[in-house]
Parts: sequence; C-alpha cells; structure tokens
Amino acid sequence: MLGARLLNRDGSVQAAAERQTPHPAEAIRRVLGLAKHATGTGDESAILRPVEATSGALMLMPRTLFEALGGFDPGYVLHCEDLDLCRRVLASGKGIAVATDVPVIHLKGTSSRKRPIWVEWHKHRGMWRYFRKFDASSSPWWLRGLVAAGIAAHFPLAAMRAVWRARSPG
Repeated sequence: MLGARLLNRDGSVQAAAERQTPHPAEAIRRVLGLAKHATGTGDESAILRPVEATSGALMLMPRTLFEALGGFDPGYVLHCEDLDLCRRVLASGKGIAVATDVPVIHLKGTSSRKRPIWVEWHKHRGMWRYFRKFDASSSPWWLRGLVAAGIAAHFPLAAMRAVWRARSPG
C-alpha cells in the first residue's frame, strides 16, 4: 500500500499519513505522558518511507490485494476503516509506505463541519470497533474496561471541541 505526504492548506504536514498501528497499551502510555506518539518507522530522508499505517485520504494498492483482503470493512461508517485496512495489509505480509516526494493538500475536516457530533460519534464508534476486532480478545478484562471508559469519556469532550471548530470561521 502506498500513501502520500499529506499537507494542510498552509503547507504543514498532517501526521495521519505516517502512523503506527494503534495498540491500547501504547495509547495509555501516551495519555499518561510515558510515551511519545511516533510516526514513520523508517529513514526520514527516504523517498519511500515504510510506515505501519497511512491515511485513507489517499491510499493506493493493487486491486487484487484490496479484493483479497475483502476491501474496507463495511462495519465502519467513517474513521478507523483506514487503520483497519492497514492492519490487514500488514497481517497479509505486505508493506505500507509513504511517498514523501508526493505532496497532497488534504482539507482535513471539511466534510465534517456540517454534522460534527455525528462525525465524532462515528469516529469513537470506529475506535471501539477497531479495538474489539483486533485487540480486545488478547487484552485483560481491566484493559477492555479501561478502553471502553476512555472512549466513552473522550466522546463528549471531542464532540464539544468539534462543534466549536465547526462554528469558528476558517
């Protein structure tokens, strides 16, 4: 799978193009300030930089691989479907890279402004689906509870922030 270097309107880089596979224990360490969110997994000067996940804003892959993996999981409404597909690409033994010399402007959040609470609901629902699909069965009961509580507690805050952003000009 191949992604591109995603840029904001002002030319700044969007981190979503170069992500690591989300794991609950790592997320907890980040929240507690015990770990730093890393992005790319390869040489910073490489034209094709290996990553564990890239953004669904721009993904290229052979159709045969996409079909062999069953395409996007239709259980996601929006958000996390790209991470799900990336995880399945890696599980199939294939790789993911970002073409660092292919800059693409991605107007992140533009389509979310009209229904910010609905978008945040489905984003958080997607997080829960992703966790249940890939990590819940191998996680202890207390971690499953902590993840559920964390997602539930984060939703109202994220929804309020999304409404605020949607009402702000620019």
